Amino acid sequence: IDVKGPAKDIFRGAGSYSNGGAMKIAPVSLFSYNNYDNLLHYVKEVTQITHAHELGINGATLQVITNSFVQPYKERLKIVKNLLSETGGELNEQRIIEELGNKLTALESVPTAIFCFLNAEKRIKGIRTDNPVRRAIQYAITLGGDTDTIASMTGAIAGAFYGHEKFNRLLLSHCEQADRFEELADALLDVAISKT
Repeated sequence: IDVKGPAKDIFRGAGSYSNGGAMKIAPVSLFSYNNYDNLLHYVKEVTQITHAHELGINGATLQVITNSFVQPYKERLKIVKNLLSETGGELNEQRIIEELGNKLTALESVPTAIFCFLNAEKRIKGIRTDNPVRRAIQYAITLGGDTDTIASMTGAIAGAFYGHEKFNRLLLSHCEQADRFEELADALLDVAISKT
């Protein structure tokens, strides 16, 4: 019996891309606990029974990944919030490293980059610039560890928030292809728009 066939036949053979697959996928997280490869396999298998379109399957995949793996990041973001809310002087870099990390793993670098961006909204002792993008990047570098990646992620967050106007020539002179950033961004946007 072809249990996936009917889902492929609806919507003129394109399959459904609604959110129904994502709505019912949570139990797969439990079924595939601690086995990421099985998780991805079963999400696709289960979703294809009712939602054959790639967007429906991808939505269910995103939902189940969020359900399964968000907890460690949730804990780290609580630490970010607590560190940012503390008063009474500057935060010790060693404490940031111990509580958030500065390593190669995403769990020990992405929350750190978020913290660096948020912390740089105010002046930071030892960093002399009024530019919040530069301040965020410099602060990320002071934490050591995987500095190029953490500083890059911090700069990306700050750049998205503040816009390209805050990237001065000196800062851009250290970036490969900086003279083409606007051209490349426009090209990416054109590709994204043409696919919609």
